[in-house]
Amino acid sequence: MDIVAATTSGCAKYNKLVRHLAPKIVVMEEAAEVLEAHTLVPLTSKCEHFILIGDHQQLRPSTSSYKLAKDFNLAVSMFERFIELGMKHVTLSLQHRMRPEVARLIAPAIYESLENDSSVLDYLDVKGVKQNVFFLAHEVLEKADNEQKSHLNPHEAEISLNLARYLIQQGYLPSQITVLTTYSGQLLYMLQLRKRSFESLSGVKITVVDNYQGEENDIIILSLVRSNIDAKIGFLAIENRVCVALSRAKQGLYMIGNMGSLDSKSKLWKSIHKTLDENNEIGPQLELVCQIHGTETKIKCPNDFNAVIEGGCTEKCNAVLRCGHICPSMCHIQDRDHLVKRCTKPCERYVCIKKHRCPKKCFENCGNCMVKLDKELPCGHVVKLPCYVNELDYKCVVLVEKMLPDCGHIGRVHCAVDPKGHPCSIPCDFRLYCGHSCERKCHVNDDPEHKESICRKPCGKNNKGCKKNHRCRQMCWEECNPCQYTINHKLPCNHEIKIQCSTDVNDYKCKIKVKKLITECQHTNEFDCSVTPQKSLCKAKTCRTILSCGHKCMKACKEICSSANCQELVRIPRILSCGHPEFNFCNKRNEKAPMEAVLELCQEPCKGQLSCDHQCTGKCGQCFQGRLHKQCEADCNRQLVCGHTCKEKCSDRCPPCKEACQSKCPHSKCKARCGDLCSTCEERCTWNCPHKKCSKKCGELCDRDPCDEPCNKSLKCGHPCIGLCGEECPTQCRICNRTEIVDEFFLLGTEGEEDSRFIFLPNCKHAIEVDGMDYWMNKASENEIGLRACPRCKTPITSISGRYGNVTRQVYRDVEKVKKLYYAEGNFVNEINNISVRISPLKVRKGCEGLSQLVDELERRVNGAITKANRMRKQKAPVIVTMTKDQLELTKIQTDIVEKLMKIWDSATQNPASGASSTEERQLEMKEALAKLLVKSISRLAGNCLSRRKLEQQDVDDFTHEIERLDLVKCYYFILSAPTCNFLATTQHGFSRALQDIETFFHGTKKLSTVDIHKVKQLLQYLLKTSNTRGIGIPESERKMIVQAMGLRQGHWYKCPNGHVYCITECGGAMVESKCNECGAKIGGGSHRLRNDNDLAQEMDGASTSAWPDNRFN
Repeated sequence: MDIVAATTSGCAKYNKLVRHLAPKIVVMEEAAEVLEAHTLVPLTSKCEHFILIGDHQQLRPSTSSYKLAKDFNLAVSMFERFIELGMKHVTLSLQHRMRPEVARLIAPAIYESLENDSSVLDYLDVKGVKQNVFFLAHEVLEKADNEQKSHLNPHEAEISLNLARYLIQQGYLPSQITVLTTYSGQLLYMLQLRKRSFESLSGVKITVVDNYQGEENDIIILSLVRSNIDAKIGFLAIENRVCVALSRAKQGLYMIGNMGSLDSKSKLWKSIHKTLDENNEIGPQLELVCQIHGTETKIKCPNDFNAVIEGGCTEKCNAVLRCGHICPSMCHIQDRDHLVKRCTKPCERYVCIKKHRCPKKCFENCGNCMVKLDKELPCGHVVKLPCYVNELDYKCVVLVEKMLPDCGHIGRVHCAVDPKGHPCSIPCDFRLYCGHSCERKCHVNDDPEHKESICRKPCGKNNKGCKKNHRCRQMCWEECNPCQYTINHKLPCNHEIKIQCSTDVNDYKCKIKVKKLITECQHTNEFDCSVTPQKSLCKAKTCRTILSCGHKCMKACKEICSSANCQELVRIPRILSCGHPEFNFCNKRNEKAPMEAVLELCQEPCKGQLSCDHQCTGKCGQCFQGRLHKQCEADCNRQLVCGHTCKEKCSDRCPPCKEACQSKCPHSKCKARCGDLCSTCEERCTWNCPHKKCSKKCGELCDRDPCDEPCNKSLKCGHPCIGLCGEECPTQCRICNRTEIVDEFFLLGTEGEEDSRFIFLPNCKHAIEVDGMDYWMNKASENEIGLRACPRCKTPITSISGRYGNVTRQVYRDVEKVKKLYYAEGNFVNEINNISVRISPLKVRKGCEGLSQLVDELERRVNGAITKANRMRKQKAPVIVTMTKDQLELTKIQTDIVEKLMKIWDSATQNPASGASSTEERQLEMKEALAKLLVKSISRLAGNCLSRRKLEQQDVDDFTHEIERLDLVKCYYFILSAPTCNFLATTQHGFSRALQDIETFFHGTKKLSTVDIHKVKQLLQYLLKTSNTRGIGIPESERKMIVQAMGLRQGHWYKCPNGHVYCITECGGAMVESKCNECGAKIGGGSHRLRNDNDLAQEMDGASTSAWPDNRFN
């Protein structure tokens, strides 16, 4: 392929292909309209010759950023840059488009030299217009197009389209005419106007100048739009756009605009104005010339085109038409041969032998003679018929009476029609089954027996079930509906109700609410009138029954009462390990409950000392016997940095203040809560006086000093103001209120001096001497954050305007820094996502209510924060506030606690002994009662964690210790589940003592120290070793199944020296020796005597002796 043609975009898209082709010569057309970066796209390392063709004096490249184009010359092409830098180039000076009258507008005004080719000298003059080039000047003002942020000029638009239509009437094709404008607002207006009033111009191109570079047409109509009292010309001052606009026409150019505004703002337009003046091509009127009569018509406004509505002039056409009539139209250029024109005069030609004249228009076809004449038909009737109709062929339509053969009735029938089959108009007199007469006309040929006829008259009967004579509104043939009318009815219970008329009152249940006494419980409840009151329906929440145990039933009244379900706490004559008397539920008072469950019910006050120095208000059982205290319920009452008092409960760190924000200024007031992040006022500062003025925004620190000049105003009492210039005037007077401002309070003692000045504090209405107040405001510690207060009444100073505005602003800024630290700018999204990942595998666990509720709450809190973050990110909020630092810390700690509790739960059900010893792991199942107790403890601890509004350091430590304790309790419960545990506890004193020592540690009132934990672990190791639980090596469920399957009584199970279990059947006595299947050690014995190194496997079936009573060990 010798030549490749492509756009710069195509070269960029297929860059690899361009590089592969590696063209040596690259020619770029319209290079002045291509961005510099795009100019480089088709170039490769093999390029030897790069030819740029363009006109830098026409439109520049278009950019999407006006700022880049204006400030950084992005709209300057490489072509123009080379020209401006003086690079050697060749200028084409011979033009082949414009007739000389058009070309002289831009040369030498824009182009220094421009020669005309001979081909442009042979152009014909524009038909119907006196001049080929003309500028129609006007002073009609433009309008602003606010929607498009552009400009439009309806006056120019209407003249442009009327002129285009006139030129088409002269014989030009729509494709030979283009209407250009310089603004998009004018373009849209022209397009709408064409659609509404100039449909004949659908083929005429209407566009803006910027989209027409490189194109041309025979006739150009240019609307310049700009015309205003300020003489602003906008884009028309840009030489490149003017050059394009004036150089598109070949034969005719017609411009419409305000030349007065143009030449006053542009040297180029002044030069063009001069050229137009010299050639008499500018004026307030455009002269049109009739091609037929030579009559001239002057156009100044759109209405002037009415004189040339047919494209000619105001004279009559007067041409003789083919029909002989004279053309009645105004002078028209089109259809001069009158091949299309229609003569609209009366025809007057004869259309029949009776010389009747045609009543139509001349251009219409005469057709048959339609004159009406009286004619006698063969039947003797005389009728009016058109002249051309033959009376012998006409069918008489006169109505005559004839007997209808089908039914025998006399009917009126057209004279020429056969009466057989003609419909009869006599009403049918048949009585239907319902009693009504048939509504149809006589129908002997259509269901004469009325077997399929239905009565369409109103029913007239009462509605179904009606008691009040309400008539049915259905048709007679339709089934009656139950009566829907509402009536008042008195029931047997004497209640009057509104019911449907058709309702059977015998089955109606009265639903009026009445109060009734339930005799069984003596409660009064509200029931439906028809309902018999029963205790099972009682809505009372408390039961009045006294149970057999003597306690009041605590269930709802409708529930079944039983002392077996009594939940009243009663004192048991036993002292718990915490030193308090035991309490238990009444229904379990005679049961020996596990100590763990009993300690939870201890009702004695805790009275423990919390880390905040307040006394614990919880109960002993509620506080885990002092190991995990209830949160402090004392009021905080600390002073916050904002000046408000903390109204939350006692805690290490106060949460954000929930009072209304105190930040206000002369313009507005913050409506957020005090603890939320505030936005600063962006209005101009109002702290001004005749001597000084602030130039900053209201929310910024003022850049002026306080004015110390005295105020020159007078108070209501007539005495001079004691305030300062530019400050709010005090309401107190030095003379009238001397006691209040001088004697009752003083700071530096200068209050009584005659020239002393006072500052007014609007928050408390006090007036304080200014020197003392300055000293007071500046003496506060730099390390202290908080609003300054009135020295007299300690009311916080919240105003940010006036003398101490900067002090207050700085305080608010410092408070905002504290808020941002608290919120950590609110962006905890990554940490929250990490917590969400940790929670995800935990939320499917079930079986522990407290733990499940805690996981659900964490999931709800974290998902809510993630949703909020996504919403704020979508709204492009400057700060993403998802949760506070305290909330995040609480969530992280609670997640840690959940994971630890879940680990205890998992290890208890999957690998129970791992916490006791890493070398003596075994597979046992925890006893069901102990498992429930462990799950209850986990649920209780999780529920306590869920109830916390925040977790102080003491709480975190307490939870950590309690979880460690619970982990040890889990190991202890597994040891208690061993089959040999009960036996060893009753037979070995050391084993029993170790169990008691462990329970003392677990059920004590103090937290387990490091030493205590070490001791407990030693005891657990001892119990584990003594119970010898490692030999079985199978789960508890399997052990039970094996023992049951063998069907042997106790004492048949033994173990080898290495602890592997085996069975001796029959009598249970050892008769032979063998080898262990697991380790190969010798097992069994002889003569009913067991080997000395073998032992009874008590852990297998709980036996204390061998099945063979005389079985002795060898």
